[in-house]
Amino acid sequence: MKKAIVLLLMLMMLLTGCEKSLNQSNDEENNKDIAIYSVDDALAYGRLTCENNSESLYVDGADIHLQNADGSEEIFKAGGINDSTIIEYVGLNSEFIFYADSNNQIYSIDKKNKNEKLIDHFDIAGIKSVDDKVYAYSNSFKVLELKGDKTEEVLDGVTPYEYNEYVYSDQASTFVVKLSGEEFTLRTAYNPVFTESGWLAGGDGTITPGHTVVSGNELFLLAQSSESNQSFVDPGYKYKKNDVLVKYNPKSDEKELLYKTNDNNEQIINYSINNDELFLYSDGVIYRSNLYGEDRTKLCDAPSEGKLYFEYSNDQLFIYDEKDNLLGRY
Repeated sequence: MKKAIVLLLMLMMLLTGCEKSLNQSNDEENNKDIAIYSVDDALAYGRLTCENNSESLYVDGADIHLQNADGSEEIFKAGGINDSTIIEYVGLNSEFIFYADSNNQIYSIDKKNKNEKLIDHFDIAGIKSVDDKVYAYSNSFKVLELKGDKTEEVLDGVTPYEYNEYVYSDQASTFVVKLSGEEFTLRTAYNPVFTESGWLAGGDGTITPGHTVVSGNELFLLAQSSESNQSFVDPGYKYKKNDVLVKYNPKSDEKELLYKTNDNNEQIINYSINNDELFLYSDGVIYRSNLYGEDRTKLCDAPSEGKLYFEYSNDQLFIYDEKDNLLGRY
């Protein structure tokens, strides 16, 4: 009898251990690495989407979709893309679509006749469309204006992040925001807005112009907190501690916590100030809520394979895989 009881207890322990292991495995499968290319109206450029005046672009593999003002769409094939390259950045003006590939080659496509031309080879770090001009720039702050058949180096002091006189990059660890003619320097890491707030679960809370929005005299800042020895944008799931979205007035130093995740089981994947939207990834599901995390609704089950990339443009959330394939837009 005693022997039977012992065997039964051992069997129960084994079954409990198996159940716990399975649950841990499911937790691991339902959490993944994510990256945010840009948020709605971010200070810095997007990657695979672009809005300019009444038109917008989005990428799907080697296809570039032009969304016209009347709601219609045209598809342009990126002829420079093959099995070994992907589109890195896109931009547009009234006459041309521009894209750069992963070999640092810049192409123009004529919107009328769809003729494509290789116009430069450049150590590119981004493309920005401003009014009817399109700029490409490198990490060393060299700036080119892109034209239909050529590029021209800009010598008039346009800086990589300059857009409506809001922001420019000062050095690698800071960026400068202009509000009503007054400049404010923000640290990308160890920013006191977050390190002194107690909102971070660990690490320093890294911010970037691509995750930052200006509205009047206020800044909206998304900080990603990671392990203390990690300080970078979009840390992997295993390194991330939590995400924090804050409204901050640098003139008065007032700050308001809009939303924070408690740990890495939930991640902020994008937000829109204009549309009062916050997008969250949790337990294999993508949700939409207001900026305070309220009124949450399920958008979709997240794709199960690989890292996910998110971008917001033209009132839509875009979800990409590592090869620029569009997985969904909402």
